[in-house]
Amino acid sequence: AKAIKLPSLVNGPETGELLNEVWINDGKNPANIPYKDVNALPTYDRLHELFQTAPTYNVDLSVAGGNDKSNYYMGASYFDQEGILKPQTFNRASFRLNLDNYVTNKFKISTSNIISRTFREIVPNDNSTAGLLTAVGNSVIYPTYNPDGTYYRGPVGNNAIALAKENDQTSTGIRYIGNIYGEWEVIPRMFFRSSWSLDYNDANNRAFNSTILNGPGSVADAYEQSNRQTTWINEQTLRYNLPIADNQQMNFLVGNTIQKTTSKFFGVSANNFPNDDLRNLSSAAQATGWNGDKLENTLASFFGRVDYALNNKYIFDVNMRGDASSKFGSDNQWGFFPSAGFAWRVINEDFMKSQSTFSDLKFKASYGLTGSQETISEYASRGLWAGNDNYLGEPGTMPTQIANPDLKWEQTTQFNIGFEFGILKNRITGEINYYNKYTKGVLLNQPVPMTTGFGTIAYNGGDISNKGIEFSANAAIIRTKDISWDVNLNVAHNKNLIEKLDAPYFEPFSRKFILFQQGYPVNGFWLWQQERVDPQTGNAVYTDVDKNGIIDDNDRMILGSNQPDVYGGFGTSFKYKNFDLGVAFNFEWGQELVNWSTFFM
Repeated sequence: AKAIKLPSLVNGPETGELLNEVWINDGKNPANIPYKDVNALPTYDRLHELFQTAPTYNVDLSVAGGNDKSNYYMGASYFDQEGILKPQTFNRASFRLNLDNYVTNKFKISTSNIISRTFREIVPNDNSTAGLLTAVGNSVIYPTYNPDGTYYRGPVGNNAIALAKENDQTSTGIRYIGNIYGEWEVIPRMFFRSSWSLDYNDANNRAFNSTILNGPGSVADAYEQSNRQTTWINEQTLRYNLPIADNQQMNFLVGNTIQKTTSKFFGVSANNFPNDDLRNLSSAAQATGWNGDKLENTLASFFGRVDYALNNKYIFDVNMRGDASSKFGSDNQWGFFPSAGFAWRVINEDFMKSQSTFSDLKFKASYGLTGSQETISEYASRGLWAGNDNYLGEPGTMPTQIANPDLKWEQTTQFNIGFEFGILKNRITGEINYYNKYTKGVLLNQPVPMTTGFGTIAYNGGDISNKGIEFSANAAIIRTKDISWDVNLNVAHNKNLIEKLDAPYFEPFSRKFILFQQGYPVNGFWLWQQERVDPQTGNAVYTDVDKNGIIDDNDRMILGSNQPDVYGGFGTSFKYKNFDLGVAFNFEWGQELVNWSTFFM
């Protein structure tokens, strides 16, 4: 991989001309311009020095076998990828083991396990002092190194090459995902299944900022963080397949799930190291900060489903589930979410036998209610206190979060209708769907007055609608014993609207540029409308909405959204015996974007 298009920067002489222009436009004496001979100014291209062509390596090794009672699969893989921005790297080593065993003809035990280790070398590149934006923002007339070989710091800003070469920021992770289940055929066509699964994720992040990065007269600083998350899931299901007649079939399923997630976090920062070679936290003279936390949440679910099929033409299903989450208030922990669906195998009707266009045709429709709790923290409904405070040198606690016992599930009602089709003996297959979703009680963190002593409160603060249509198709161009060639396309259109919102709400990390406001799409850009450029000053002229002669926040308006009008993808895949080649493209059209790189520059 490599960077396709880098920013085009001015060279040394052009920089000199611009700086001389600034001097004169400031009303200073033209005879004293800073650069008399602009053609003598050098050009240091730090931008291209930061980027590289980044190769990717992937190695897989596996073995599988078994008999009529037992099967096994064992595999190992190693993945290594360099980043296009120096010195980013990422590698992952993993091992997988799957076992299936029929203890008896009616009892089966299976397990799947995968463990992986990841390592990532990180280069900060998402803020105004990061290496990439520093390379773009700093003047090209300043060198990378001083004559003595040390890094040149310049009158302003950091040295982009120093940020890259002296960077010491890494992330290491260990993750294990395992599952074991047993399935017992209690009576003919009735199966009981019990499973346990574990997802264990341990991530450690560290960074060391040397005196080279922090500058002359500074001290080195460092931090280390440990994040550990464990999720246990236990599930029981009982299903029964009931043949009513030769042309009718019913299936029943009931079950329950218990899920518990525990997260632990601990971090320490320190500074004033003896030198840049001693980088362990224990070598620091002073600890500058520490924090830690333990979070838990539990989700209990009960569910059931009934399917009914008639003549291999008409299929009905009804689902019901109840979920209880510890994140909500005691009176609102339970949510009930029913749904129903219908499918009609049109191709199996007698009136379709005389046609030759369709080889498959199915109509489907569904309506249901779902719930969400993912966007809020573990204790969002509770009043919280923190014990890391002191008063007059004595330890103490202080309130940090307002309780909201009325917090409840975010609920989405959704209707879907569509067709699946096959043409030319299924050489061309596809699907078209229309959906209409309405979400009530969107979970938000609403700012509260500073006089309360708190920043935000979690609450159910709005309604959002989403309507759209989706189309996908696949064409099998060639199908032979050794050769296959497929072409695929998917296109979608979605329109969303904030139907209800108690008060305008800013996306937390958008510098107040992204605003959620009733009557507008999600992620609206709250900006000033530029009318023209003043030819006298070269400054932008913005619309003065309130006509008071002052351009301020009262003149900002929503000028579009990052939601595309149309999005999708297309691709092709070719296979010859054991050789395969695939190409895929994604596209979006009709959305607005804010260029944050240009904003910083």
